[in-house]
Amino acid sequence: DYTVRQAAAWWFAKRPAVKEKLIDMMISDLQSGDARSVRNAADFVGTVKAHRALAALTTAYGRGLDVTARTQVARALGYLGRTANTALTQVLADSDAGVRAEAVDAWYRVSYQRGAAPVVAVLTDSDAKVRAKAAAVVGGMHEATGRAALEQLVVSDADAEVRRNAAWALGQLGDPASRAALQQASTDRSGLVRRVASAALASLR
Repeated sequence: DYTVRQAAAWWFAKRPAVKEKLIDMMISDLQSGDARSVRNAADFVGTVKAHRALAALTTAYGRGLDVTARTQVARALGYLGRTANTALTQVLADSDAGVRAEAVDAWYRVSYQRGAAPVVAVLTDSDAKVRAKAAAVVGGMHEATGRAALEQLVVSDADAEVRRNAAWALGQLGDPASRAALQQASTDRSGLVRRVASAALASLR
């Protein structure tokens, strides 16, 4: 249970001497442990924001472990600040949709993140859940380079959640160039998409 591992890490984080020893142990596990050890180690170093574990997390991801381990590595990277962006960009292209979705969430969670350009590429992901998350992040971070892809999603994606998130994101960007796409979305077959698109239209500059 992730929440139990997280709570244990918080407990150790309040004991600096023990925390540092455990970080050393977790880095070793990330470098050479099995998938379960990597999962646990990633959860620990992410929770305590052990920035010196970044290289070991990157190594662990590159070892091709199972989906659970890779997912938790992605989650941990999101707590390590912008220095983890290069590693997260790699994880955004993972072969598993669940790992990619976690990487999108992690990108948004990075403190003082400056943009979401790498997430724009995920707007065309084969998985609807990943596309929906990516649209929300691109909009939430006001990543203007994603406008064209969002306009394509809002008028043509097969998934209503993706279309809704794309409409919301375009409203966050506020570019009047998106008016035609949002006007089309305001007649969408989904009532939720229509409402969000109408609200987004009202927010255009």
